[in-house]
Amino acid sequence: MRESDPPARLGGGEFGILLENCSVEDALRIAEELRRRVENYRFVYEARCFSIGASIGLVPLALCQQTVSAALAAADRACYIAKEKGRNRIEMYVPDADEAHRRHIDHGWGERVARALEQDRLLLYAQPLMPLAADGEDAPLVEVYVRLRENGGQLVSPSAFMPTAERLGLMPQLDRWVIAKVLERAAHCLEAGQVPPCCIINLSAASIADKSLLDFVVEQFERHGVPQARFCFELTESELMTHYTQAQRFMAGVKALGCRVSLNEFGRTTASFGYARNLPLDFIKIDGMFVRQMTADPVDAATVEAINRIAHVLGKRTIAERVEDEAAIATLRAIGVDYAQGYAVAPVVPLEGFFADRGRAACAALSRAERRQTARRRAATSTTSHRAREAAGSCHGKKR
Repeated sequence: MRESDPPARLGGGEFGILLENCSVEDALRIAEELRRRVENYRFVYEARCFSIGASIGLVPLALCQQTVSAALAAADRACYIAKEKGRNRIEMYVPDADEAHRRHIDHGWGERVARALEQDRLLLYAQPLMPLAADGEDAPLVEVYVRLRENGGQLVSPSAFMPTAERLGLMPQLDRWVIAKVLERAAHCLEAGQVPPCCIINLSAASIADKSLLDFVVEQFERHGVPQARFCFELTESELMTHYTQAQRFMAGVKALGCRVSLNEFGRTTASFGYARNLPLDFIKIDGMFVRQMTADPVDAATVEAINRIAHVLGKRTIAERVEDEAAIATLRAIGVDYAQGYAVAPVVPLEGFFADRGRAACAALSRAERRQTARRRAATSTTSHRAREAAGSCHGKKR
């Protein structure tokens, strides 16, 4: 690389390099040299030698829209094609070829997601969070995920179909399916004398932009009569930045219902602390890019500590994601972070188990007062729903 080429780590094992004032020919030469050096490198760990490779997507900026997000998206797609074609290779971004490739992927996954929704072939999974403080939740706190089940029974990870669902506008329908199913299962759990776990439900940017989503959430709570305090809706910071007004309205509405709100990817931008101060958040999820290397990188550890301290001053609870070893758990507990989430805590498992075995255990810890209140919630929900709509309307200055 030349001295004028700034590199950046984008996350995980992904890196970006901006080649300024560079011809396509020179860029290809630099990319090939990078690929060759990575290929020739030998990584030794515990007396074993590993070969590694690099898949590279190359984007001439003149061929894509002149925005940062468009350039990064084009590079990401070119890199994805390089992986599909066998890995350890370079793929040049070509708009027509990229569009044809995307249409091919979209056509297949779009139909499969739509059919899965129609045939109820989506499954709910969850990952529990570990309370690190003594005053953690009595009932389990879990984050809900969705998996697609093929006709043959194979399970498909969301990373395979979510990007297509987003591009084809299927996410609002998918998010509503998740909300309805989680609340329905929680209602069955209560009818059986159990207590549902506290569920964190992720929402897409398209759902946040949908002004009718709040009405749908209100209708689902009215239908199922479940305790709103046991449900938390999670937005990412990027979604919040894209649809701030709609997100603010939705947050005000669900908070008036009695639900909780979480903000993911916290700390990626300088605007993060402004959101924490001005929005009605219950949880702040510290971005995993700081947590993963925290025990080895003192700067990341200091960043986690600073986010946690400011969040607590603002009255928010903190969640550290991507916790991958016991050392990280010990460090987070020493810092005072409230919850840990990641494979060092627990894997992603079917949600049903939390409504059954763990739901019964949580029921024993729940106060008698709350169990009595649960029976009266269905009648009270309609009054709360009116407040939710009123709170949401006030965000737009509507007079009632």
